[in-house]
Amino acid sequence: MKNLDRDLQEMYDQKMIREKIIIHLEGLEGRLRKQTETLALLEIQINKHADAIENLENLAKQPLRKIFHKMLGDKKQQVERERQNYLMYILRHQEGKKKNEADEFQYQVLKKKLKSLRHVDEAFEKLLKTKKQQLKYRNKELAKKIIHLETNIRADQRMRKEIKEAVDAGLVAKKELQKLKEALAVMGPWHSQISANYASNLSYQQKSYINNLLAEISKVNKTLDDFIHELSDVSMHYQLNYDQFVDRISQFLEEFYDGLITDWVLHQEIKITIHLIDDTMAKIQRILFMLENDVKKSFQAEETDRTSLQNLLLKHKLF
Repeated sequence: MKNLDRDLQEMYDQKMIREKIIIHLEGLEGRLRKQTETLALLEIQINKHADAIENLENLAKQPLRKIFHKMLGDKKQQVERERQNYLMYILRHQEGKKKNEADEFQYQVLKKKLKSLRHVDEAFEKLLKTKKQQLKYRNKELAKKIIHLETNIRADQRMRKEIKEAVDAGLVAKKELQKLKEALAVMGPWHSQISANYASNLSYQQKSYINNLLAEISKVNKTLDDFIHELSDVSMHYQLNYDQFVDRISQFLEEFYDGLITDWVLHQEIKITIHLIDDTMAKIQRILFMLENDVKKSFQAEETDRTSLQNLLLKHKLF
């Protein structure tokens, strides 16, 4: 048993080393990118001043150099300034290149070390699981704490699964609402009435639009019902406050779906209904944002419980 505690502690130490290397490598990667960009800019300046020096020296050799002297001033001073700038950028480039080479060397050494530790996490989890099973068997009080943390972890995983189902249903509902909005926009210019009394006056194209509209309404009804169902499950199972949104979407369905054919088409403007759809789509988007936020909180809660469980298992010895 002492060997298991010892092996686990050694593997934990290796795991911590691996995590520190990963963090350091990320910092080195960022630094190397910046240094590479800086070196490229320095090379541009070096070439620029080298060209300027060459051009000035060529000008000095021209037969009309007196005229150029009047235009450009003292050419010797200009050449000297360009040479000084050229030298300055050369020195900066050399210094930057040395730093870059040193960081690159360190990066490759750490990458090699990281590769040697690639199985550490797996080995640590295996040892931790073995110790957990033995502690649960030997210590009933400790077993209760372990089971409590494991239950919380599984609950967070189940919650994220249900939230994903709600998010998927919300995205489908939003997509169908957009299709319905487009179908309504097509009908807008002619304000057709869906009624047996007027059916004979409708053109084939208008009847097609109406049939398409009715099909989209049916799809919206189903997808919103699915979304409501998934939201209700999340609210009920995990005490998350989505009931008010469920009620609002249900109200939209009642007002819109039930009244669209009998009331709205006959008496109200299409643009009012389009506004209703836009408002419902905005509500769905807000709900999706809230669901995503709850997923983040769930991941954080699970990570906290996993850390607590790990510390608990490391703290308690088997002997």
